[in-house]
Amino acid sequence: MLDIILVRAIFILVVTAAAYFIHPYEISQWYQAGGGMVLGGLIIFFEIRLEQVSLKRLIGAAAGSVWGLRALS
Repeated sequence: MLDIILVRAIFILVVTAAAYFIHPYEISQWYQAGGGMVLGGLIIFFEIRLEQVSLKRLIGAAAGSVWGLRALS
């Protein structure tokens, strides 16, 4: 369990550092680092929620996404 927490913390740290050093927007680097930290946290939250979904529901969601994207083109 500790290894998963460590990997998630390192992931958030990497996303935060990338947002700080790459400087993708014309705002303060500290705001961008905060945004990177929030984005990393949201990705981890989504990953945790995805673990709780059944395979049947996950396949249905993927198929629905593909069907929706196909309808747009």
